[in-house]
Amino acid sequence: MYRDASFKLEYPGNEFDRGLWKQFWFRHQTYHTQCLPCISSQKDAARRKETGEEPNHNWGPILLDDVSTKILTSWYNDAQQKIFGKDGKPRAKVALEVSDDDDDNLNFPWSKDRVHLNASSSTVARTWLRTARAQMQQRTDQEY
Repeated sequence: MYRDASFKLEYPGNEFDRGLWKQFWFRHQTYHTQCLPCISSQKDAARRKETGEEPNHNWGPILLDDVSTKILTSWYNDAQQKIFGKDGKPRAKVALEVSDDDDDNLNFPWSKDRVHLNASSSTVARTWLRTARAQMQQRTDQEY
């Protein structure tokens, strides 16, 4: 007999009562749906209870479902094609034009004003500039 029919036999009446239905369902349910994290935590708790060991936070490998694996694989393949091309050979590096602001054709009134920075902002700006220069120097050294 279906749950609906047995509920109507046990509680005859014209109005549906959600509270009664929930009580009926919990008394007569034959299965219980759980999310994957709940199942995993229950299995971990049972394993710890059997072995008596403390929880280990070295999670190990991450297992992906088929859809996630296919998405990541397609992203990886797209990135490989962008870098190496369809033949698998590294593409030739193309020199890019780097713009410089030495033209002094900035006609904005604020562009000629002196910038006043506090000590920490000045330190951050210097560090960024030195890092950028070092990276540019490394790139030019690697090309030749």
